[in-house]
Amino acid sequence: PRKKTGVSKTWDRTERFGTPHRIPKLRVAMKNRILSFAALSTASTVSGGSWTGNNGHRSAVISTPSFVTSIRGGANEYETKYEGVKSGVLEKAAKKIEDARRKIEDEGSIVTDFGSKAEEICSAAIEEFARSAPTDTDGALASTAYSRKLQELESSLDSPLQVLYLRQLALLREQCLASYKSASKASDSSDYEAMLAADAQFLRAAESSTRPSS
Repeated sequence: PRKKTGVSKTWDRTERFGTPHRIPKLRVAMKNRILSFAALSTASTVSGGSWTGNNGHRSAVISTPSFVTSIRGGANEYETKYEGVKSGVLEKAAKKIEDARRKIEDEGSIVTDFGSKAEEICSAAIEEFARSAPTDTDGALASTAYSRKLQELESSLDSPLQVLYLRQLALLREQCLASYKSASKASDSSDYEAMLAADAQFLRAAESSTRPSS
């Protein structure tokens, strides 16, 4: 049987930064989820072919080909039209994503308000693509092709941004761990208080790194 700790049942023991402490149960799930993202980023640090081109350089955005188009052996005029629009939009977005990738991956720097910036990239790309939306007179083929290319656009943007998001969480965790170690050594405060401060710091930064619409 578990020993009574003398604290409220709304609290539980867990471990963060290597030090046992108590935090509210309701917050454990959220924190563990964010930390699991940070841990996953180590294995997801731009590995695999999806980020590497034939010349060995990393590519920020990958344009996903249409499966329906490939099995048809060709594309109708609307498929061709919206594929061209999608490619142009992705080319512009790729420059912004590459800037973020360079800071996070190459420099190991944290991008301030990454969540809002990622949201702006996606919103601008989708709004630009939406200007080519078919009218009612264009018919079902145009509508189907437009919807398919819009989904491909969203997927092509989400993939590299998700990789950067996970890597950013890993950097934030390292930063907060360093803050915790520094505070616990340089202050008369307890390890528990230092941990709480680092934990709050991580949560604020992680929330700022998360896209509002995600």
